[in-house]
Amino acid sequence: MVRRFSVSCSDELGNSLDRYKEKLSPSAIFQSAAEVAVEREERLSKELNKDVDMDAIVERLRQEKKETTKGIYEQGRKDGMRWAKSAHYDDLVSVVKFEPPYEDGQMLDFSGDDNDCIADILKDFFEEYPQYNTQEDDAGYLHDEAVEYVTGYLEGVGDFWKEVESKL
Repeated sequence: MVRRFSVSCSDELGNSLDRYKEKLSPSAIFQSAAEVAVEREERLSKELNKDVDMDAIVERLRQEKKETTKGIYEQGRKDGMRWAKSAHYDDLVSVVKFEPPYEDGQMLDFSGDDNDCIADILKDFFEEYPQYNTQEDDAGYLHDEAVEYVTGYLEGVGDFWKEVESKL
């Protein structure tokens, strides 16, 4: 059985192949290159899996991510509580009422929010953890770690508000 593939190339390369069509077969060139590429990928895959329990590695990485995420959540709670203690009343109320934007069940980057105290939540996080900055991501979704930080931060502010609201 033979599988067919459609392969594109630049006009310049196509013209060159046309000049040597009696000597060069695009099909044979593709087959040879594809065989080399597939063999390389198979070797790489075998090397990665050689003497390694991938399931154990994945489980270890999941646990490490969970621990990192929990630490980031707790840092968010502390930062939110600390901010709330010195926040102006109007800013405090706006953050308490703030609901992060979501799309398709994922929190969106709101670091460009017009309200500076809202935008600063993420700006401060991105300064501390630049590896999670999604501002270059076209979709604008936040990394799990950023979501945990924001969740913790807003809960810290909310907990502070619960303590003081009835006394105002």
